[in-house]
Amino acid sequence: VLGVSSERVVGAKCKAEIKIEIYNSDGCIGSEDLPYIFEKYRRADKSKKVSGTGLGLYIAKSIINLHYGNLTVVSSAEEGTTFTITMPLSKEIS
Repeated sequence: VLGVSSERVVGAKCKAEIKIEIYNSDGCIGSEDLPYIFEKYRRADKSKKVSGTGLGLYIAKSIINLHYGNLTVVSSAEEGTTFTITMPLSKEIS
């Protein structure tokens, strides 16, 4: 659990995969932006004065996919935002 009360990280080992959830209750990603946040150069809220290139989530998802995992997000104003990473514990290459 992170030190900030509005954020939490939870991990669990399930069968042949590991699941990590990163939760933040301080805000949500708008439903109009949600389908696109893993694209290159995409910024969810262009009005915010936060620096960045919009590559972070694209790079994270690419790395996770290369390891046969998946990165998903669910976000709502009521529940906050949860990113879920699932990764296989092992991958047999044939």
